[in-house]
Amino acid sequence: MAKEDCDQTEKGSRGQSNSVVWCEQRQGRITSSNLGSVFNRKETTPPDNLVKVLCGYISFDNRFVKLGRDHEPAARNVAVEKSASQSTNHHQHGADRAVDNCVTTTLESNCCSHTDHKGSTTAWWRVDLDQLTTINAITIYYRAQYPHRFAGYQLYVSNSTSSPQDGVLCFEDISTTRDEVQMVVTHQCPYVCQYVTVYNYRNNQKRHDWYDDYAVLELCEVQVWGCPVGRYGDGKCDSVCSGNCLGGNCNATTGDCFYCVPQQYGIKCEMECPLNCLDRLCENIDGNCSGKERQIEVSVALTD
Repeated sequence: MAKEDCDQTEKGSRGQSNSVVWCEQRQGRITSSNLGSVFNRKETTPPDNLVKVLCGYISFDNRFVKLGRDHEPAARNVAVEKSASQSTNHHQHGADRAVDNCVTTTLESNCCSHTDHKGSTTAWWRVDLDQLTTINAITIYYRAQYPHRFAGYQLYVSNSTSSPQDGVLCFEDISTTRDEVQMVVTHQCPYVCQYVTVYNYRNNQKRHDWYDDYAVLELCEVQVWGCPVGRYGDGKCDSVCSGNCLGGNCNATTGDCFYCVPQQYGIKCEMECPLNCLDRLCENIDGNCSGKERQIEVSVALTD
């Protein structure tokens, strides 16, 4: 560790077990407080639990990760190895580390991006998906044990990069306590976009006393579940949306159309609007006429 990092760790870890820095720096190290557990372990006792304790094992079996896993087979992670950028770099922890397909949430793993933590009032991270993409959900893995830095973040999707807050706000964290901040979380974000941005800020008067003083982002992985516009499928995005979908776009998982071209309706816009609808225009879902119904003249042949 550099002297700067050592000084920061010493200052941040005062209070020991009450300090998140102290907890993180103990991960993967044998210290005076756990040395006894190593020497006193019986040969007949399986080492699994002891290894987990020493390595700071964190279970990801929660409902938010399950939601991300449920989406994984249906749409693919379109952010992997795409071009990423961020407001500043902390040492070697560049933006691309959040799209390297590594979900380990410790800085020592070299899997996490990290913006500079000195004096910043705003911080942002962005991935360019290369093309317009239909998104279902976005999963974020944040650096473990640093909720005070992640808290208050915002998630945006956009088609431009003139400002970190361009586009549509998909989510904003409003946690009121440290424990409420979800460090691994999946957000539903059903939009079409090319860029995904994570943004955070700190006001002169912090929103909560437990917030970090400065705006910092430490993203270990950002997974964007979706498909390029016009495609959907089973993790490969190898199926083409129906030509009756308006703009050729559909749900990246199911292939269902968001809207139909005129005169069509149904889940995949496979049915024609009724003849009695004015201009053959009807509702996408049920086929009910959008406007007035027209009178259909029926000729009846009279016979003797």
